[in-house]
Amino acid sequence: MEDNCQEQRHGIEDHPDDNPSRICAGSRHDRLQGLRTRRDHDERLGRAGGRFRDDRAREANFKAIGKANKAAKSALEAASPDFATVAASATSIQTDAGKIVGLFPDGSGKESGEKTEALPTIWQKPAEFKAAADKLATAAGNLKVAADAKDAKAATLAMGEIGGACKGCHDTFREKKQ
Repeated sequence: MEDNCQEQRHGIEDHPDDNPSRICAGSRHDRLQGLRTRRDHDERLGRAGGRFRDDRAREANFKAIGKANKAAKSALEAASPDFATVAASATSIQTDAGKIVGLFPDGSGKESGEKTEALPTIWQKPAEFKAAADKLATAAGNLKVAADAKDAKAATLAMGEIGGACKGCHDTFREKKQ
């Protein structure tokens, strides 16, 4: 969703974050969208305090990778593998893997107030983090090549590489779930 309210001069006032009940003097468009305060407006746009909320974009990207991985696995495990779905899923994973590093800019860890499972290691060892993301992209590329060749054995191996890349990154750069 893009923030065109400022461009179209809808007149959304900057309300202090500590006063969420103050009614916005914004446009009819904003009131129809239920945007009563600046905080409502920012939350609708995926921002907090007027800045982009990295945790939402990160989560969406990783969910897309997981969804594509699941689709590829199901398509590959079918009685007659659906290599077109595997190839499309591989392309999706490869594209989304290329976005990972950019979703973790400096200052977007827990110290920023973001709700994140990202460990400080991401920012302390950026080359290693990039290498982990690149490993996922490479594995997805291998899956795409195997799917295009309709090679089920190679595709299965590439799926294992994807799983290994995910696990390796989670083990090193993600807070352990309890």
